[in-house]
Amino acid sequence: MRYREKFVGNVEEIHEQLKETFGRLVRGTLEVEEAVVALPKDKTLEYKVKYEDGPEGQLAVKISWSDLVEEEEEEEEEFEI
Repeated sequence: MRYREKFVGNVEEIHEQLKETFGRLVRGTLEVEEAVVALPKDKTLEYKVKYEDGPEGQLAVKISWSDLVEEEEEEEEEFEI
């Protein structure tokens, strides 16, 4: 099941939101659309940061895991910050 949340603000507000979000993730209290985010302790996690510079830039942070080892696919779902 997919859950998403969005936050819009200036750079200071985004910095604060990121600190709060990652703090809750580390503490195990992060919720997205009322679903508790639980990173699996028994799987290898993959952490990616993607940055695109330009007039409509983008920074995406992604943490993923799987039971299967697969080749990286170009059609990845991205979470925009």
